[in-house]
Amino acid sequence: MARPEKQGLDYFSHDINPGNDQRLEYIEAVHGLNGYAIYFKILEKIYANGYFLQWSERDTTLFAKRINVDINVVNVIIGDILSEGLLNKGIYDAHKVFTSSGIQKRYFSSTERRKKFFLVKEYLLVSPEFRENTVIEYINPVNVAITAVNDDSSTQSKVKESKVKESKVKKNPLTPLKEFQQKLFDQFWSAYPNKKSKGQAEKAWIKINPDEQLLEIMVSKIEQAKTQDQIWLKDNGAFIPYPATWLNAKGWMDEIKTGNITQSAPPMSTSNYTICPRCGEDVQKGCFIKIGEVEYCPKCPETGRVNSFVKGIGKSIPAVGS
Repeated sequence: MARPEKQGLDYFSHDINPGNDQRLEYIEAVHGLNGYAIYFKILEKIYANGYFLQWSERDTTLFAKRINVDINVVNVIIGDILSEGLLNKGIYDAHKVFTSSGIQKRYFSSTERRKKFFLVKEYLLVSPEFRENTVIEYINPVNVAITAVNDDSSTQSKVKESKVKESKVKKNPLTPLKEFQQKLFDQFWSAYPNKKSKGQAEKAWIKINPDEQLLEIMVSKIEQAKTQDQIWLKDNGAFIPYPATWLNAKGWMDEIKTGNITQSAPPMSTSNYTICPRCGEDVQKGCFIKIGEVEYCPKCPETGRVNSFVKGIGKSIPAVGS
């Protein structure tokens, strides 16, 4: 089997005074060393991949975890890097890809001796010099093979376009978890306390397709929520969301709502109460009053009349010594 063609770089040039670029100077002024470091960390990733890098919310989560910077801070810095034009905002908005014309110029200059390399047409911001065995890839997809042809009078580049058999790219219906993902999902399922609707949770898991690092973040957040989240702890876990809901909402990115836990009062026991056969009211056992041969509860009209009668007698008796 042929060895895959290398696309990334082992190293890239770093200007002595990159701070002379006012755009980078602004990033450093607003965000300090975090802004400076995050920009060059992203450059390292881009050049390791080639001249562009696909970037998603999932990548931001893992990146923030790896460099130990709050994800909200990372998002703000990346937004400013794009706004300042250090990375091309138009390409990112259209394709979720990091690149720039400067990155591409340096990349093509560094790879001019390579026998073969691949270009994605939609990501190009410059016009590189096509060389033998250059392959242009299209997102749609169409491949263009570039063959250099020498002539006695002049050197020309003749472009021969050949449509590749287009395999219609369709979103495959959700399939059962593969062995590796099944192991990761089982660990998630074991950690999650509200084990409801497992099939829906598996579908949500397939959409996210997490790796071991993201699983570690998920489990850590779940364990923290089990002991600290006031919503999860309320009423013995009655408000813990279904696992599919938690996954679709990216619950691992939520803040834990800590504080005093207010538990609902347990329902009042009815074992100490009975129904009065006279008036039909619910009364506590042991509170009946016997008048003659008949028992009345404190709520019976007869009880009220007897009490009034007793009080009246007490008022009519003169006090001692009067």
